[in-house]
Parts: sequence; C-alpha cells; structure tokens
Amino acid sequence: MSLILQILDAFYDLLRCYVWFKNLHNSIRDDHYLIGRRLHNFGETMKMQEMVVS
Repeated sequence: MSLILQILDAFYDLLRCYVWFKNLHNSIRDDHYLIGRRLHNFGETMKMQEMVVS
C-alpha cells in the first residue's frame, strides 16, 4: 500500500510541475504579444485622448 501512495505522490508532483511550466510558458507568451499590442496601439490611444480632452 505504501508503494502505491509513493507512486501516486510522485505522479501528483510531476503533474504540478507540468502545470507550473505550462502556466509559465503561457504567461511569457502573453507578455510578448501584449507588449506588441501596446506598442502598436500607443499612438492611436494618445490621439483619442487628445480628441477627448480638446
């Protein structure tokens, strides 16, 4: 019975590591694309704010 629990515990640990790395990968990917959007839309946002203020 103890061996089964050790195997399940090891599987659970591997699963947690997999989920952590997957989330890390996705957050890095999202940051990369969000920076591109912010830079791309930066001028448009400033023009819109100037129109509202004027």
